[in-house]
Amino acid sequence: MAPELPFLAGAEIIPTLPGLPLFIAGELPPPPPPASAPAPVEGVAVIPLPGRDGAAGPVFIHQQAQAAAVWIVNHNLGLRPVHIAVQDPTGQGLEGYGVEHVSNFQTRLSFSPPAVGEARIT
Repeated sequence: MAPELPFLAGAEIIPTLPGLPLFIAGELPPPPPPASAPAPVEGVAVIPLPGRDGAAGPVFIHQQAQAAAVWIVNHNLGLRPVHIAVQDPTGQGLEGYGVEHVSNFQTRLSFSPPAVGEARIT
């Protein structure tokens, strides 16, 4: 007899041979999003790229099209960023900006004078 598993309500549990795992037919509901994560930003994606140790890690790319002294970056990475690289629209790196890690989901970048460009956050 298959065990009762309330989280699989509506799924069909098919027993297999003794010693083998159960086969579960059906769909599990998607997990809920983290309670403190901001909503995703339209047109921005988290892309897995190789990290420092060669393993793939999350990278968030923020595009800032209008000059602003403060960029609010909702990266949704769920961690404090390790590295932030900022460049202008020509690909030239920007330096001298302020960084404030507001939460594991948001970083604030400050510029003087206001700047446009792209921030890559890992």
